[in-house]
Amino acid sequence: AGVSEIIQEISAPGMYAIPAAQYHGDPAPEPSLSASIIRLLLEASPLHAWRAHPRLGNCGDDRKTAESDCGTAAHALLLENRDVMEVIPADNWRTKVAQDARDDAREAGNIPLLKRDAETVYAMVESARQQLAAHDACDTFTAGKAEQTVLWREGDVWCRALVDWLPDSPRWPLQDYKTTGMSANPDAWSRRL
Repeated sequence: AGVSEIIQEISAPGMYAIPAAQYHGDPAPEPSLSASIIRLLLEASPLHAWRAHPRLGNCGDDRKTAESDCGTAAHALLLENRDVMEVIPADNWRTKVAQDARDDAREAGNIPLLKRDAETVYAMVESARQQLAAHDACDTFTAGKAEQTVLWREGDVWCRALVDWLPDSPRWPLQDYKTTGMSANPDAWSRRL
């Protein structure tokens, strides 16, 4: 279903399980605010926010990077137990063959990764699983649903968020999985987060 079909289907605030592409296309009945749009309003200007909004200016930069592809693939593997990676047998993206394979993978709905990047994702997810398993009382990413869209209204304004993990218990906090190619030192990470 395309975004326009989702927009017609979603008419009330609530929690929805929709593909990430449809979330990023803004499935609310009217153009909605998200954290990234609010950040642009606060740190840049209303024009920057308008241009980046998928249903207003739609001038956002949707180019994929190796880092964003690795993060998306790790989310799918850890949170949804879905391997969406298509390993491209190349050392880099400079050749026409590698670029065509990358484009074909995206067209098929997969995330194209070079072998070394796919190996990194598998290692990241395995490390996360081991660290979570090492804590007996840890309920992180266990009982609940992955990648849930939340839509609500603040007065007349529609708002949306994509929650990495929505626990079944209302007493548990929402859970988020972050990946980074930078330092994971808590002091450095908390400033960037």
